[in-house]
Amino acid sequence: MEDGRVVAFEPYPPNVERLRHILQRNDAPREIESRALSDGEGERTFFVIGTDEAGSREGSIEDGYATTDDAVRTITVETTTADNAVTAGVHPPPNVVKIDVEGAAPAVLAGMEGTLARPDCRLLVVEPHDNEATIETVLEDASFRTRRLRVGGSNRVVAERAE
Repeated sequence: MEDGRVVAFEPYPPNVERLRHILQRNDAPREIESRALSDGEGERTFFVIGTDEAGSREGSIEDGYATTDDAVRTITVETTTADNAVTAGVHPPPNVVKIDVEGAAPAVLAGMEGTLARPDCRLLVVEPHDNEATIETVLEDASFRTRRLRVGGSNRVVAERAE
């Protein structure tokens, strides 16, 4: 039996390297995709907000969340969908999903409709950014029960597969 593994999608190159280092140091079974999850394949502008150093707390491909005026830097990043990663056999279907994508959660969820429909996908934790209602609606339409949780001063939407 597998003990599980982590598949991380991180489009910002300095964060990818930092994540690799942390996961290696902790000997965690892992795979890191240097792409952003979204609602389609292609390229998007990634807005680096606040600082461009590794570990930057904020960066987004959602132009409704961030703009060039907000960014200290912009880069072009590749995007993919969770559904494409799963159906192509690149990654196994997830059981637990954590989404923290600075305003782009609705697009990520749109790109994982098939994954959400799989019974083995049973728990999601999503960090919303003024889009809680949209996130809850998408997840409830996909047969999840949702609740809001406050963690360290930030909101989360927790969704569990409805039985």
